[in-house]
Amino acid sequence: MAERRWGWLIVGATAFSVVAHPGLFALPFAILLLVSRPQTRVEHVALGVAGGFALWWLLSPGNLPDQVVRAAALFSALAFTVTTLRSKASVTHRALHAVAVAGAGVTTLLLLLGSSWGELRWWVSHQTGLTARAFLGTVLATTPVTAGSDSTTVEQTAMEQLQRWFAEAIPVVADFYPALLAVQLLIGIALGTALYQRVATRPRGTPPDSWMNFRFTEHLNWAAAAALIIVLLPKLATAKLAAGNLLVVSAALYAVRGIAVAAVGLQVAGGGGVFLTVLLAAIFLFLTPIVLAGAMLLGVLDTRLDLRRRWGTKTAA
Repeated sequence: MAERRWGWLIVGATAFSVVAHPGLFALPFAILLLVSRPQTRVEHVALGVAGGFALWWLLSPGNLPDQVVRAAALFSALAFTVTTLRSKASVTHRALHAVAVAGAGVTTLLLLLGSSWGELRWWVSHQTGLTARAFLGTVLATTPVTAGSDSTTVEQTAMEQLQRWFAEAIPVVADFYPALLAVQLLIGIALGTALYQRVATRPRGTPPDSWMNFRFTEHLNWAAAAALIIVLLPKLATAKLAAGNLLVVSAALYAVRGIAVAAVGLQVAGGGGVFLTVLLAAIFLFLTPIVLAGAMLLGVLDTRLDLRRRWGTKTAA
């Protein structure tokens, strides 16, 4: 069982590193391990590798989005460590608190440096546009030219559609960059904590629960409702972007909660196994919008009905 848990953790960390920087989980892991006063050789080696990598990442040069990510990671890791030492709250609640502290810290830092979220949005749009153009250039360079007018027309149409998709996606990424960063911070903290609990001989704080017991405070319902009202009301246009980002983070949390409820429901019903896991992964891949919408709805229902408690499963810490 321990080997299986290590396997899933390695797979998760590898998958996360494909879409985000591994420093987001190396930094909280290193800080947590440092305050635990490592004594064994494994702890010292792990601290040296993770701490050295995290320090190199923090001190590396970069543009405004890069520096914002590093500052947010540092703020959130420090805040999470402090609450870990002083609070018995769950990992989820500590991580949410840490991300909120990181948001306040980055906002203050931007103001002190004479910058703003608007400037950050421009940089994100510019950087994403450069990445998109480089990707399109690579696709054009590696796509073989097919003889014949019909095939050429099809290839041109596909390329034009890809260009339009990028053109529509870039502003969305820029607008919701804070939400995407917050989700990455939450996942990074979760991975870092899971690694820390496995490596540290004397881990501090409440250990993480199984992801199938994932819950969060019901106060988030009010935050999500307030954000939705701000987004829908036309007279509150100036706060729409901030509310939209909060809504995206809330939706992600509800989706994870819904997926956890669905997994427990399948377990209670006697489902499971590799075949079912592969089948569910295929369904999620091809029907992502529908699956996410259903998961969010199930997560919202679980906040009111606590379905897993009704089914007699373990309650999360």
